Amino acid sequence: YNRGLGSYKLGDYQSAIQDYTQAILNNPDSPYPYLNRGLAYSAAGNKQAAMADYPQAIRVDPENTDAHYSRGRARFVLADYKGAMEDYTTVLALDPDNVEALVNRCSVQLNLFEYEAAVEDCTRAIELDPDDWAAYNNRCVANFNLKQYQNAIDDCTRTLELNPDNAKAYSDRGLSKAAIGDRAGAVEDYTQAIALSPNNPVAYSNRGSLYAEMGEYGKAIEDHTQAIR
Repeated sequence: YNRGLGSYKLGDYQSAIQDYTQAILNNPDSPYPYLNRGLAYSAAGNKQAAMADYPQAIRVDPENTDAHYSRGRARFVLADYKGAMEDYTTVLALDPDNVEALVNRCSVQLNLFEYEAAVEDCTRAIELDPDDWAAYNNRCVANFNLKQYQNAIDDCTRTLELNPDNAKAYSDRGLSKAAIGDRAGAVEDYTQAIALSPNNPVAYSNRGSLYAEMGEYGKAIEDHTQAIR
């Protein structure tokens, strides 16, 4: 088991999987070989195999927050948002101050269009950890969808104070600036997003649309051309 931990940290996931498998045979009543083999499968790109291991860890230890959290992450990647919601809710029932679970459940709620609940979870996460940039970024997205544009701008600005190279936060803030009529500010944000992430078609498309509204049709065509490449 311990050798598997070392192999995992070195990125040798297949060796880790083999060692965890042997650990399961040696001690089938421990949740951690199942949990860590699931993590190794996930890191190796085999999400379905990981999803087979996490329930085994939960079967052995139903209150293991690590197992529920890891299965929640896997379910989210597989777009099983209701399943992910179930797991993160279980984690928070067992550990109400788990910031990562709050932020991740907020992400799930965004995908389920439950924006008010998303704001609640991210606000709680921020109360527990005022420097969690992901909580601010998620709340920015939720506030935008609730048409609370200034709140969204404030949240994305705080995200960028904590994580200055976050292209998504610039792009998200650009959406809210455009919504309140600050086209120049939105163009500036999309430009920064493109500088940080040059292959971002959404930022090009959004900036192109703004250029068209501003009558700068040449720039608009250039951006829309970049967006479809």
